[in-house]
Amino acid sequence: MKKRLLSIISVISIIFVASLFFHSCELEDCATCEQIRTDTDGTKTILQTVTACDEELKALENEPPVTIGGVITEWVCE
Repeated sequence: MKKRLLSIISVISIIFVASLFFHSCELEDCATCEQIRTDTDGTKTILQTVTACDEELKALENEPPVTIGGVITEWVCE
């Protein structure tokens, strides 16, 4: 009985560890994105930096630059 219980626990542990391993191998489409402000004189200032993945990354990459009074604010992802 004790050997059977240890065997069951061992199998469950192996399955659990294997599932963690395979989950961690999933590839995500991620990048570091910076929100950059370009002043009228060409001075660039990084307003914020974020790491974005999948849908959030696509949203930032597709966000158009905003120009107010000659000052451009945009996201740049690499």
